[in-house]
Amino acid sequence: NWGMSKKLYSRGWLSSRGRGMKKEYPLNRGIINRVTKLFTFVPRPALAMITKDIKVFFRDFGQWSQFLIYFGILVIYIFNLRNMPLSVDNVYWKVIITFLNLSATALVLAGFTVRFLFPVISLEGNKIWLLGLAPISFRNVLFQKFIIYLLFILFVSEFLMISTNIMLESNALLFYMSCGIAAMASFGLVGLSIGLGSLYPNFREDNTARIVSGFGGTLNFVIALLYVSFIIVSFALPYFSYEIKQIISEKTFVFSIVTAAVITISVTALVSLLPIFVGYRKLENME
Repeated sequence: NWGMSKKLYSRGWLSSRGRGMKKEYPLNRGIINRVTKLFTFVPRPALAMITKDIKVFFRDFGQWSQFLIYFGILVIYIFNLRNMPLSVDNVYWKVIITFLNLSATALVLAGFTVRFLFPVISLEGNKIWLLGLAPISFRNVLFQKFIIYLLFILFVSEFLMISTNIMLESNALLFYMSCGIAAMASFGLVGLSIGLGSLYPNFREDNTARIVSGFGGTLNFVIALLYVSFIIVSFALPYFSYEIKQIISEKTFVFSIVTAAVITISVTALVSLLPIFVGYRKLENME
């Protein structure tokens, strides 16, 4: 039955539409299909969604061209960082530049996630109802997108922090602290953008710039800036107080860093998971 319907249905449908020829798109051809076949441990519905998202991204000139612009800016930033005159013995400027570098990286990630991740649910368009019929729930759809984009953003952020810290010759504490903050920011920003994107979707618009410029995109950007500023200041204040000003003891410094880590991890979990939870509940209840 499947073999006959594959040959007869498509031919009959094309004839009824006045088309005498059809273009074949083999399922297992192409680089993306061949690469995704390697991930056999991923459930097939989730793998199909991932493949679809990747193909839609590369077919949209507006998205991947702006992605290349973001990537180019980051590459220029890294190469210019090598030319910065930095004294190895000057601890003050080393700490200042390290935290400024962390702030710049986090702000770029905030803009990147708002621009590219907030519209991903809205780009499903008026065919979003098909996901309700698919063998995958809206909750799994959101968490699948969250995990995939998190892996990518995490790779970019850690690559930036490791390379820039090596160039700045940061000490071990600054190195691991900045990498941990970057990982935390990646987790929070990805969850925030995807969650708010599902909470404030715009299925009538296919222009990503217009989707981002709405209320949801503006709210996403404001919360992202506040969140990034909060986690960086939470670690910068005790570090400057101990390493530069030397107004607190080592015991107080350790306690302050541990407290900052507990608070920022809790805030990150709230910022990333709460919007996703509220978002998929809204998608499930929509008509």
